[in-house]
Amino acid sequence: MGNLLGIPLDIDHFLTDAVAAQYTDTTALNEDLTHCETDVVFLTTSSEPSELPMPGPPPTLINDAMRVLGLRSSHVSLPSPVLTAGDIAPKALHASWQRLRQLCHPPDVVAQSSAAVIPPVSRSAAIRARFERDQLRAKYALGAAASERLWTVQTGLTQTLDEIPTYWQYIDQLYQLVHPLDGGLALLDVGCGIHSFARLLLLNLSYRLRAQTWRHTEPLRYVGMDFSVSALRATQAATKEALRHVDSLFSGRISGPTPVAQSWVLGRSIESLPFADHSFDRIVANLSLSFAPSPLHALRELFRVHRPGGKLVVSVFTPSADVALLYRPPLHELGIDAFTGETRLTLNRMAQCCKALRIGQLHAFEEDTLSARFAQITSTPMRFSRVLSGHILLAAAEKLDSSG
Repeated sequence: MGNLLGIPLDIDHFLTDAVAAQYTDTTALNEDLTHCETDVVFLTTSSEPSELPMPGPPPTLINDAMRVLGLRSSHVSLPSPVLTAGDIAPKALHASWQRLRQLCHPPDVVAQSSAAVIPPVSRSAAIRARFERDQLRAKYALGAAASERLWTVQTGLTQTLDEIPTYWQYIDQLYQLVHPLDGGLALLDVGCGIHSFARLLLLNLSYRLRAQTWRHTEPLRYVGMDFSVSALRATQAATKEALRHVDSLFSGRISGPTPVAQSWVLGRSIESLPFADHSFDRIVANLSLSFAPSPLHALRELFRVHRPGGKLVVSVFTPSADVALLYRPPLHELGIDAFTGETRLTLNRMAQCCKALRIGQLHAFEEDTLSARFAQITSTPMRFSRVLSGHILLAAAEKLDSSG
């Protein structure tokens, strides 16, 4: 597998399609070279063709390319071990890579009166990389419609992710951080469209109510809020199905006293919560912070509705997040072709979110960056843990009485 502009690709399939479709030829190559504005170094081996694992380009191709590039090209012949997979002595390897380093970092060019001085390769490459990234961000700027679309894509993956054991371990860790959940508390689930947490909450509390012979107390007040009508309806349906399952399992014994009083709210944005100050003892924001236009404003809103002494638990994507890496291994175990049918569509949806992270549409965090955001709001200490092989960062904070 490889990565092209943030999109996970099967490189074997990609190259096979490129060859079969004849994406380019020598004529197109020479045409592209006429537009090249940076230095090009052609590296070839000094070995005989019979010693190479694959045939090299014909000399005429390199000569033609250098003729088109003119002064912007150069040709360097390296010992064969650098370009092949055979064993090589450490000293020879070190010397060869030193030569490559010199090629990539040529000596400074003396300033000329002419404005046409070509900058070093490394500098021009860095400038072009930043320019291309800025172009991508401008092209795919995250407006309200795009944000809703990406959130719909993410919430639509919930049922698929629920079938992955490691994902449920992550949801359980999220659930454990919210404890204790004694009766009478108010819990806000921001972004409940990812309904795995709501289902686990209802199931665990229902089982606890069934197993204990304790007197009925005031139920937990659960408020699920989402920004998508379809996601909110899907969550309501999932929680009803979970309660029906428990009720049938215990022959209706817990259908009377319910452990959770549910209510549902369609919100406009995580940055504008429709609740009064200090309304909730527990707040869970499962990945919704990564989709917020301004994570700092979102955190301020979460702290505003948070009661002193309560707990706030958030989960966010890390910069290297790609949930497809968790989804593919079970497919191989089950013998499912990842490039056909519904499985291919699922991987495509996962790739959309991965791409959005790579080009800056969605927010990704490390421990230090998330701590810096929290520090702008409160001095409350935080606890961090990485889950799902480092794809997701969990953060928990208890709001002190002196916090804002």
